[in-house]
Amino acid sequence: MKHISKIIKIVTDFLSNPTKRKVLHINRPSFDLSQKANLFTQFTNLEELTLYFDTQYSYELPKEIGQIYSLKKLSILNYQFTHFPLWLFDLSNLEALTIVGNTIKEIPLGIAKLDQLKHLRMEKTNLEALPPDFQQLTNLQTLSLVDNFKLNFINPVSLPISLKEIKLSSACLSKENRFDIKQLRPALKIKS
Repeated sequence: MKHISKIIKIVTDFLSNPTKRKVLHINRPSFDLSQKANLFTQFTNLEELTLYFDTQYSYELPKEIGQIYSLKKLSILNYQFTHFPLWLFDLSNLEALTIVGNTIKEIPLGIAKLDQLKHLRMEKTNLEALPPDFQQLTNLQTLSLVDNFKLNFINPVSLPISLKEIKLSSACLSKENRFDIKQLRPALKIKS
């Protein structure tokens, strides 16, 4: 009975005043968010959305999240993406994007559409490379690629000029590649 009342409270909180809400954190939902997909479009002033999933969550993530055009910060944690969701490219006001804990291998062409993006965290994925248009993220300041152990090389030319800091796991990239990046971008902080 306690579990049912908890679910009712979560759904009630989720539905309350969607047009006035600026921040929404959904922590380990036990219901199918895609069944409430149309509600996401009602969050017309939402600036920050955090979705934290149990690894057993098997429902589809609503593409309607890509219609929350006011979003500035989006965090999706432990959702089992196998591909980078293309609807993210519709979030033109996004300044911070965090995607952690999935099997994404590549960021597709189109990432440059997120031209307001300042902070990108792609951690604990199977990312193998950055896309050719990555350098066009002209507002990107911080990039975290921690625990992407399949990422063996970053072309220094692909890093945006605006980038000030990049975080990598110590096992990612060769010493030579790190050296090449520092040679081309001496002011760039590389953190392990």
